[in-house]
Amino acid sequence: LAAVLEPKSLVDKESTSWSSLVSLQPDGSRPPFFLIHTTPGDILGYGNLVHHLGTDQPCYGFQSIGLHQPKQAHTSIEEMAAYYVQLLLSFRPEGPYILGGWCYGGIVSVEMAQQLLAQGHKVDLLVLIDTWAPRPDFKYYRYYLNRIGCFLKMGTHGWIRYLWEKVKRKSRSRPQNVSSVLAVDLEYGHLANRKYALKTNMQAVKRYRSTPYPGRITLFNAENPGNAIVQDPKSGWSTLAAEIETHPIPSSHRDMLQEPQVKFLAGKIKECIDRIHLS
Repeated sequence: LAAVLEPKSLVDKESTSWSSLVSLQPDGSRPPFFLIHTTPGDILGYGNLVHHLGTDQPCYGFQSIGLHQPKQAHTSIEEMAAYYVQLLLSFRPEGPYILGGWCYGGIVSVEMAQQLLAQGHKVDLLVLIDTWAPRPDFKYYRYYLNRIGCFLKMGTHGWIRYLWEKVKRKSRSRPQNVSSVLAVDLEYGHLANRKYALKTNMQAVKRYRSTPYPGRITLFNAENPGNAIVQDPKSGWSTLAAEIETHPIPSSHRDMLQEPQVKFLAGKIKECIDRIHLS
């Protein structure tokens, strides 16, 4: 492990195969579930979910190419999704296609689904795990009217809690630098690549604008989103999807993929995949 992590290692890294498409759990008779990475670019956070989905559920993940080759990191959600769609179709030319991701990964999966549909493919299940819709262009004004409506429904006490939480987040002191805590070098090697991928992905999602999705979105949203979020049971997707199926999960955003909430989440996702597998 030290040899792999050491930037000056004698290990021939070029001879080691690396792919953005990773096998997480390849066994099973059910249609494979493709999970897209979170903002830092890796797929480590899906471990608990894959475990609870079981040994009969094949799972694959897409990790950012920036983790391996920072200079080739995708700078837009559209080009990132196009690259992952290319890998997906090379690996599995025919469906059923089941895509999804948590937070940032859900946003990329929607764009992948858009591109798959544009190429004539069918997306059987699009799983968004507590993923809020990025704002669209202003021509999709219904999105903004819906957001205003959700804000007004919060009432005076809700507004106060919302604004107070925003102020606290702005004034909260920055955490101690990870390099000083762990005594690791963030200038070279894998951790530096992860830091770069995080920055690049954050910039990409800030520039991204949602467009209406013509299919069904299956949304697993946190019942406890926190006071800093405008309360919306459909997470901003109500005017941006032809159909929405919601599954509230007794969790906060950060705990969705942690024990014990992830076991409940996995059970709900399995039920949705069963509808496809057994139909």
